[in-house]
Amino acid sequence: MTVVLLWDELPHMVANIRDREGPAAARELLDVLRGVRETHATVRMVFSGSLGLHHVVDELRAHGGMWAPTHDMLTMDLPPLAPEDASYLAGELLRNERLDCDDVDGVAKAIAAEVDCAPYYVHHTVHQLLTRQRDGRCGSIDERLVDEVVSESLADPLDPWQLQHYIDRVGSYYGEDADAVKAVLDIVATASSPPSVETIHDRVGASLDAPPPIERLRDLLVLLCKDHYLSAIDGYAFRLGLIRRAWLTRRHKR
Repeated sequence: MTVVLLWDELPHMVANIRDREGPAAARELLDVLRGVRETHATVRMVFSGSLGLHHVVDELRAHGGMWAPTHDMLTMDLPPLAPEDASYLAGELLRNERLDCDDVDGVAKAIAAEVDCAPYYVHHTVHQLLTRQRDGRCGSIDERLVDEVVSESLADPLDPWQLQHYIDRVGSYYGEDADAVKAVLDIVATASSPPSVETIHDRVGASLDAPPPIERLRDLLVLLCKDHYLSAIDGYAFRLGLIRRAWLTRRHKR
């Protein structure tokens, strides 16, 4: 029999243990979990969390050390849905809620496209369309209204989609590099085409009094890709257009 342990927010737990009990206790926990996996072939572990475990491990690792408590585990990326699957999800939600739409399939495709096929934001968009229609603030739903709802959600000061988190967490994730990281994301968000690392370095140097060396910048760009802000294909771009729009809106760089 195989035993699977599903452990959500483990990185936050380890970080809390580090802060309350000290780094040694946090390292010991991760070593014990690795020992269990190595000793018992029928035990499997699935770790997830909003904070990347790599941040916690890097902070716990001694300077220049090679400690790697999860080297035996497969790191997996969970991308957004495929466009057809996101459209299907949106369409089924619209039908289940019995929303009045002139073209359910067209509206469903519009929702999927507006939120980059991320299921969390598909659900949020349909919920807000439902609320508007029930409150009598709209008639039949069309693609124009989908665009309006998403645009308003990006700028809503009440932040129902928790988009400010993408800005706020930079400080806790990157510490003394936070200003440099925000400058990098500002540059990438406002670029007309994906900039190279050299271009980003030049522009960061023009915006900060103490910009990071280019090798440190390379390290930060790798972390930004690991943290799902950016992707690196012929330059750097936001992984999700929706998050780029949110960054521009909430950093007032529209």
